[in-house]
Amino acid sequence: MGQLKVEGALIAGPTSATDVFPAGVLTHPLSTAQTPKGFQVGTGVLTRLLNSPAVFLTFPELGGNAAVTKANFLYMRSSAPMTLRLTTDDGSGGSVVAVEPMQGLVIHEYPDNKFLKLLEVMGSGPLEYAIFGQQ
Repeated sequence: MGQLKVEGALIAGPTSATDVFPAGVLTHPLSTAQTPKGFQVGTGVLTRLLNSPAVFLTFPELGGNAAVTKANFLYMRSSAPMTLRLTTDDGSGGSVVAVEPMQGLVIHEYPDNKFLKLLEVMGSGPLEYAIFGQQ
């Protein structure tokens, strides 16, 4: 069993010491719901250059006969705008599909009974991603 930790902070404040608005600096720690988060299998951090502006591409690292069949953690980062189609279990063997735009950082955690089972992405540009979960 592996362990996953997210470390860092969300920091927001003025652009320089001479700026007056906002008056303070917000610093909030980042972490997963359980720290550390356990997983059986993971992809590690992978990169892919997408060139699919009009069609969703299925990511073979998740679902079916892939190493990760039930993801409980997804990390993605891209400087280009992309559209994600995320299919999760509804908790009783059915499916729930969500379509959402992304650009920048995306981190999703899923409950063990409502895991991510299919990942599809549409867009063009570089994409960095990692998938962790169960076999």
